[in-house]
Amino acid sequence: LIPRKFAYRPGVILDVITPYKPVDFARDDWRSSATMSSSNATSQSSSSTSELSVSTGQSSNDLLVPQTDAGESKDVDYIELISEYADTLSGDADSSSESESCFGSESDIGTSVSPKTTSSLLPDSSQHAATFSDSENDMLYLNVTDRHNLSDSIVQHAHASNREAGAIASHVCSITELSSTTVDIIGKTLVNRSASINMKSQSSLQELLRLHSSSVKATLNGEQSLAASLNNNLQEQLNMSGLQMSDLYLVQMMHTQSQIMDHQVLLQSRIDSLITQTYEMFEYPIPRLFIVLQKPKRHRDMIAKPFKRQFRLFFLCECGEHTMREGNKRISHEIHLAKHEGYDIDQPTEFFRKYGPYVITIMTALKYVVATAGLVIPTLGHFVSGIEAVQKSFSITAHEVRPLMDETIRHIRREVGSSSDGIDTESGQTELDDLEVLEGADLRLLESFLQIKDQSRVLGNLYRIITLTGRVKWVCIDHYRENYRQKAHLVLKDLVYANGGIVYSQRFAMVRLISINFAKRFYEALGKAKKIQRLQIDFKWDATIDDLRRLATAMTNANIENLTLFGSEESKGRTLDAINSGCRYNPILKLMTNSRIKKLKLADLGNFYHHISDPSLVATRCLEYLEIDSPFSLSDKRSMSALFRILKLCPGLKHLIISPNNRPGAVIAFFKDWTPPYPSLARIGLKLNRNYADVVYTLGLFKSVSLQVCTVDDLSSEVENLLRGHISALDLDVTPSNVLGSQLQLFNVIRCFPEVENFLRRSISALNSYVTPSNVLESQLIDAIRYNPCLSRLTIKQNSSDTLSYIDAIISTRRDILSAGGTSQLKEASLSFSCIASLQSRSTISINFEGNVLEPTMSTEVIIHHSIGGNFRDCITALIQQYGWSITKLTAGTEFNEDLAAILNRTTENKGSSLREITLTPTSLTSLGRDCLLSILERSKQLEDLIIEVSTSVQTSICRYEKFITSLKLSGEDVDKQIAAFSEQGVSRHNLPMLKALSVKGSAAIDLSQEHVAWIAEIVSPPHQDTASFSDGRPFKSLRSVICTGIRLLPQDWRILIAALDLHSLSELNLSDTNFALEQLTEMTDLVRCGPYAADSLSIQLGLTQLEGNADTIKKNCHMQNYIMGVYIWV
Repeated sequence: LIPRKFAYRPGVILDVITPYKPVDFARDDWRSSATMSSSNATSQSSSSTSELSVSTGQSSNDLLVPQTDAGESKDVDYIELISEYADTLSGDADSSSESESCFGSESDIGTSVSPKTTSSLLPDSSQHAATFSDSENDMLYLNVTDRHNLSDSIVQHAHASNREAGAIASHVCSITELSSTTVDIIGKTLVNRSASINMKSQSSLQELLRLHSSSVKATLNGEQSLAASLNNNLQEQLNMSGLQMSDLYLVQMMHTQSQIMDHQVLLQSRIDSLITQTYEMFEYPIPRLFIVLQKPKRHRDMIAKPFKRQFRLFFLCECGEHTMREGNKRISHEIHLAKHEGYDIDQPTEFFRKYGPYVITIMTALKYVVATAGLVIPTLGHFVSGIEAVQKSFSITAHEVRPLMDETIRHIRREVGSSSDGIDTESGQTELDDLEVLEGADLRLLESFLQIKDQSRVLGNLYRIITLTGRVKWVCIDHYRENYRQKAHLVLKDLVYANGGIVYSQRFAMVRLISINFAKRFYEALGKAKKIQRLQIDFKWDATIDDLRRLATAMTNANIENLTLFGSEESKGRTLDAINSGCRYNPILKLMTNSRIKKLKLADLGNFYHHISDPSLVATRCLEYLEIDSPFSLSDKRSMSALFRILKLCPGLKHLIISPNNRPGAVIAFFKDWTPPYPSLARIGLKLNRNYADVVYTLGLFKSVSLQVCTVDDLSSEVENLLRGHISALDLDVTPSNVLGSQLQLFNVIRCFPEVENFLRRSISALNSYVTPSNVLESQLIDAIRYNPCLSRLTIKQNSSDTLSYIDAIISTRRDILSAGGTSQLKEASLSFSCIASLQSRSTISINFEGNVLEPTMSTEVIIHHSIGGNFRDCITALIQQYGWSITKLTAGTEFNEDLAAILNRTTENKGSSLREITLTPTSLTSLGRDCLLSILERSKQLEDLIIEVSTSVQTSICRYEKFITSLKLSGEDVDKQIAAFSEQGVSRHNLPMLKALSVKGSAAIDLSQEHVAWIAEIVSPPHQDTASFSDGRPFKSLRSVICTGIRLLPQDWRILIAALDLHSLSELNLSDTNFALEQLTEMTDLVRCGPYAADSLSIQLGLTQLEGNADTIKKNCHMQNYIMGVYIWV
């Protein structure tokens, strides 16, 4: 699951994440998974006016606002949004390109209004001519002819609404209630079949829209009577026109109104934040939190000033909730001593007369851990964590801080004649924020009492930051840097997501550079987000030399160590930049020598070697891995010369991958005789069409070649040259599709040389055969082992019933070689087969040989499908009869009958059982078969999992082996009947001591009765105190996985099931494709929030429910701002 943009925040403990199409790292798949396309400015031929869509569907204007999972836009600046949309409507290409991003810096408050919903803001149809026009997509559009008046009008509404905050709040409550009941409709596309609407209907719609807009305006201005009158008029117009408005249109109108009023609250909060910031920037020019401690008297002070006490002031770091960021857990966020040696106080008597009560208040709060909003007050043990810096000029230990604070408080009381602690606990005053604080003038005067020796005047080594609410805080360098980095990373992440990229972590990002202007903004953000070390860039235009220079400079200023660069598949830039054609990619050579990048991949750069010259660059040893996916010919002197220049610039290179387009034999022969320019170059990877060769060097000398061959046909004419002499490993993927036509088989390749014995003896050490060997004689396999003593690994993948003959041939051939005094390095042989050719799941027999021991050790995974042919049935029977003792994993479908169970029982009785996991569909077992299975289970001491799968009506009892069951899976159309059958059999949680997982998957919307729910609730419920363990001493453990999908429950039944779940032990809860709704999720999150949490994490999957795609609704209504540790909800 890859989270969609804006749904994922690394480090947030609880988040609502939307399933997303998995993104392959392959370039083509990554390109095709774009979620943001470039703007296609399609103009309407019949109209010169721009169109503003009021549809919730996708359109070209969607690029202006990044979309979230719930279909709503990301938080943006309201006025800036309208201004930038007006620029877009103007058709000014330059202006629009400079304003590609319509959102400002980070803001996590409120909901914005997208261009698609601003249509309802039109206050007057006389000023803003509005018409509904047909379109080929059959969507509902609104033509806006006066964008400037539109922008001014909206801003006026915003200012006017601030005067009626109370009215807004009341309307928000009512609209929120309506929106929560219509969540399925809000996110869908508003479609109006405009082709069927005549001119009269269009005119009616215009009038309705005007009335609705005026009603919204009146509501925002607090004119309740006028709003009511307009609403009544709106209803009368509906009745008169006979136009029946759909529920979808009504919901859209109310949703728009809700968005507008929500945004007024956001706008007011930002105005308040700005006012607060302006005030506090002036009022708090220096740090305001500090303590004062008495200095120990030195010997000379006792002689010169025996009756004078000296004091030292220490500033505090105001870290707290405002410095906490997502994923920022590296440092503590509790108030602590600033990392500074402090300041001596001149004139202590006058200082304490002015600041004494304030100092007493601060120090008392620290002593008694008094609460203060936004600040985390620690105990004194944590408070003195920064005392190392203090000890440079102040002889003090951590244990002496509290006595010194007490002594200072007593001295201040004597000076000011007060016995107060500064905190009136009797009157209920327990918060530091309720106390009187220093005014700006007092703080500015504070400096005059301090003996400041700092040339830079950075008091206490503290730095001023502004919180989201506009408050000024002074923090230490550690919190300042951490806060800056996290903020810079969030800005970068939003910028990348908005343009279809992905930020996988704080160290890896994939981005599409869609334009030059966006590239500039990205480079600037990347330079500030220093944590990104791995980056993949995809140019969406053919970059010129100037574009690549900016890229090289940005990578040098950033902290990138691993860079993948994809060029553009277009070619327009090459014409525009023809004068620099011969040196266009010189900036990339600069990337190779920037002393930061260690790994560089280049692709889609055309004829790369023909577009680099010989720049004067200094060679560096930083680059270790270089991959250039640009085809070239070994006979092309210009390309070869460029390649050798690159190697000279990178003397520290260890691994090089290139793509020569010559014949494979000629390429390998060339690099076999070639001497690397530096001993550090140990590997050269050669992409040879669909094959791959890895040439290995040791200290500059050729050592061996490793081949991965996908098509033997491509190499058949050069097989002898490729394989002779030095191959250390050979991977052959000779599937039937590859050999079709030539019918060339793997063993025929091996035997095609006249000197087979001399050739194979020095060649192959590993052999993988992915081939259907129905026509391969057993003797050929024996020859491959006999004539190749260096062979250490053999893999055969087949769809054949002759598996046992191959096993016997491998074991007996190796035994004969060793018995005759020969040598064989065969260590591992793996044979896999499937009873049904189309299935991917395959039975596998792994044979391992140790040294010169004649007999191997074996492990077998057997999959018996629900339908197998006669030949495979005989093969399975023989395999179980001969090697049943080696089976470690058994998947027994309906074809696993009493005969196979009896054979397996006899085999394990004689030679023991190696079974670790059994997946059983018990419907085919008779009473005799169940007896045999019980014997096998009791004999399997290493058994870890017994999984029971039922997909039809249960006719077979599982009571005989209940104590072994670890997972119970019910599925199909009659899952309700399965539950009833198990309930009648007496299957209960108390009889399933090893159960770890329950799965109930209905194939349709199956309604479960109260009796069915009661059985499920009993199975998933945690143990009671009196049944904490079973009679045999094993502890009763709660379930770790519960899956209930494709079912429907009544609200009261959901309540029973939720109450029964042990949410603090579960790691997986899947309720997808059910009628699980917001009410049930609220109840569940309340339960999760209570009590300790045992599981590492709880994943709640709610796809295909009413909550799908409504992340914001979930967060708002479930009060999930109080994050729950380790809980992740997937919608």
